[in-house]
Amino acid sequence: MPRYYLHKRQGSSYIPDEEGAEFDSLDDAYEEAVLAARELISYMAMTGIIDLTPLFEIVGEDGSRRLAPFSDAVAVRAADKNSH
Repeated sequence: MPRYYLHKRQGSSYIPDEEGAEFDSLDDAYEEAVLAARELISYMAMTGIIDLTPLFEIVGEDGSRRLAPFSDAVAVRAADKNSH
C-alpha cells in the first residue's frame, strides 16, 4: 500500500508530516486530509475564529501531489441578517 504525507501549510508556516500514512490511493489520502481539516476547524470554532486559509499538501511516495485546502472541508452558511 502506498505511503502519503500530509504536510500542513499556512502562509509561510510549514509543518511537515514526517511519518506519513498508508492509503489505497491519493483520493483516499485526500479524504483523510479533509477529515483532519474538519477536526482542526472544530478546535478553531472553540476560539471564535475560523481560518480557512491553511491547506494540506498531500505528497505520495511515488511523487503524486494534491492540495486539500481547509475551505474544501466545510460549507459556510450565514443567516440572513434580516430574518429572525
